[in-house]
Amino acid sequence: MKRWVFILIGFALIAGFIAWRFHQKSSEEQSQARARVAAAKAPPPVTVAPVTLRDIVQTYVGVGSVAAPFNVKIAPKVSGRLDYLVKREGAPVKQGEVLAK
Repeated sequence: MKRWVFILIGFALIAGFIAWRFHQKSSEEQSQARARVAAAKAPPPVTVAPVTLRDIVQTYVGVGSVAAPFNVKIAPKVSGRLDYLVKREGAPVKQGEVLAK
């Protein structure tokens, strides 16, 4: 008999905890729903300032690597000494243009 009483008390405690948790969860959902409705009805925050004339400056600082979209390997057809370099690295060139003498 005592054994059944302890088992029933254990089940009653577990059932009470589950019911309390359901009640707590539903009250949280209701308060969140009220907060959502209040936020939707509230006017948006607005900051008012006097008109001034000034430059708009936007800066961005980032870290990265830069790579050319076209990688060209230039190799001489004959060996020898380079006397004169017509173009520098990064300068625009046209097809057939002499780059070095």
